[in-house]
Amino acid sequence: MIRSPIPKILVVSPDLSETSSWYRAAGPMSYLAKTGQVECTFCTPDMKLAWPMIMKHDILLILRPAFPSYAYLCRRAKDMGLKVWVDHDDNLLSLPYAHPEWNHFSSDQVRDSILECMRLADVITVTTENLRGAFQNIKGITNDIRVIPNAIDDYLFPEPKAPRQAPNKIIAWRGGNSHAQDLAIVKDDVRKLVELGYRFVFFGMKPHVLEPVLPLGTWSHIPWNGEVDTFLRKLSDLNASFHMVPLENNDLNKAKSNIAWLEASWHGGSACLVSDIGSDEWKDANQVENISLGIINMEGGASKAIASQKVIRDCFLLSHVNKQRADLVRQLMEIK
Repeated sequence: MIRSPIPKILVVSPDLSETSSWYRAAGPMSYLAKTGQVECTFCTPDMKLAWPMIMKHDILLILRPAFPSYAYLCRRAKDMGLKVWVDHDDNLLSLPYAHPEWNHFSSDQVRDSILECMRLADVITVTTENLRGAFQNIKGITNDIRVIPNAIDDYLFPEPKAPRQAPNKIIAWRGGNSHAQDLAIVKDDVRKLVELGYRFVFFGMKPHVLEPVLPLGTWSHIPWNGEVDTFLRKLSDLNASFHMVPLENNDLNKAKSNIAWLEASWHGGSACLVSDIGSDEWKDANQVENISLGIINMEGGASKAIASQKVIRDCFLLSHVNKQRADLVRQLMEIK
């Protein structure tokens, strides 16, 4: 099989401009292309990917493949000699029943497509060790599964936001409709925090589930405009003392990645309040608090944000993490 002098990668994402692509597809691969290590073509599944488009590439990188059309694309790529690289940032095979996308992802056709793409992959990359373990436990999945964590784009945001030394009483949250149940678990805590004078700022979804405990004037809502970098700058401008990440105890959340912690700590300069489940990097760093009324320490917020920023600088900057992607590309190109 003929290989290109510079690896040509066909990057396919459900939505090239959304958050998963920022962290897992178009975002990191754009920088590999800028440094001349690869050449990338960015596509969405609804584009007509006929054989000339596929054949001129060496590697297919496909993010969150969850439709029959994705499985067909993986088969076509394999038939044409491409190496298939599948990336997952969530366990789409373990959505809780209350998740708004449960009907879609629980269908046999979709689940079969996800599993077929995984079986066809030369390599599968995931965000956390917990997600890697979940996939390794699936019968028939014996593929090479590697953890490449999410990372801060330090090319665009080289320095973190300085935490407030004099803390405010603002708690931020970000998320979409899929996180309604996560918010519901802290309803009582939010009510008590409001009574203590805390205010809340919600990015993305309007917090309908919390409205009964949020009197007028105690919260504000900033809708998602689809631009990740714009949101990150708004988070920085807010500079909330705390950022909450409630997670319902389920298999999906146990394999969750670290995006909210990264964003809150680096861009927001905030201490992160996280439920005691989920990814090990939060707990191992020991720079987060469980979401609980009695644990919030107004005086310790800045020190925890600074400590988290140090962990991120040491382990979760894109300029470092992308070296794993560059090594992976080289290894894929060497496979006969």
